[in-house]
Amino acid sequence: MYYLALFGIALYGQREIAYTQDQPGKRKRIFLELVIFRFLTIAVAIVVYYFFFIKGKQYQDYYTILIIEIIAAAFDISWFFQGIEEFKKTVMRNVLVRIVSVSLVFILVKNYNDLWKYMLIYSLGDFLGNLLLWFYLPKYLKGGKIGKLNVRRHFIPIVLLFIPQVTNKIYNLLDTTMLRNNSIK
Repeated sequence: MYYLALFGIALYGQREIAYTQDQPGKRKRIFLELVIFRFLTIAVAIVVYYFFFIKGKQYQDYYTILIIEIIAAAFDISWFFQGIEEFKKTVMRNVLVRIVSVSLVFILVKNYNDLWKYMLIYSLGDFLGNLLLWFYLPKYLKGGKIGKLNVRRHFIPIVLLFIPQVTNKIYNLLDTTMLRNNSIK
C-alpha cells in the first residue's frame, strides 16, 4: 500500500492535474480526492508497518523513528506542482531541505551511536519539506465548486499505472541479482 500511495498516486495525480490545468474546479476536486486516497492508503501502510516492524523486539527505536518517513509520504504533494508545471517550487524545497539536513548531519552525527539522530534528521527533513509545499496550495486551488468527491473512481487507474512500475522494479531487481550471481561463479 505504501508503494501504491507513493508511486501510483504520484504518477496518476501528476497526469490528472496536468489534464485539468484550465479547469480550476475540476483540478481542486481531483486534488482533494487524490489527497484523501493517499491518506487512506498511507494509513493502511502505517497499520501494517506497526504490526510488522514496531511491535518487534529488534531495532524497535529505529523503526519508530522511520514511521515519520511514512507520514511524510502522506503529505507529499510534489505531484500536484509537477502537474501544473511549477517545478521551481519542488526543486527549491528539495535543495533547501537537503542543505539543512546535510548540515545537521555534519553538526550532530558524530559516531555510530548517533544513527538514530541521522534517521530522525532525514525523516523530519522529508516531513517538513513536504509540509512546506502545502503553503503554496491556496494560490492554485482557488475558485470553482468542488462538487461531490468520489475517491473510489481513482483506484483502478492508479493500480493500472502502478502495475508496470512494480513489474519494472521487480525485473530490475531480479536482473541485478541474476547478473551478480552469474559473475560469482
